[in-house]
Amino acid sequence: MKVPARTDRACFPPPGYVTVYEFSLRAGLRFPSSSELIDLLTICGVYLSQFSYIAMSIVMGLIVLFRDRGLVLLKVRNGC
Repeated sequence: MKVPARTDRACFPPPGYVTVYEFSLRAGLRFPSSSELIDLLTICGVYLSQFSYIAMSIVMGLIVLFRDRGLVLLKVRNGC
């Protein structure tokens, strides 16, 4: 983990780093990231920093809801 300098921007991460916004952490993002979140990002072809606060809140809420019910939000199968 690295605290950014004033000139650092999340859209230009340093080599070897993944950037996240504070609002993502406030929305429920924790590390290591859940497999469901990684699968969703992969399927949608987006980066973590591209999710808005509202989108992150909804996704994390759905993941927690599904887990609470003993289900998995996404299950990626090989070859699909």
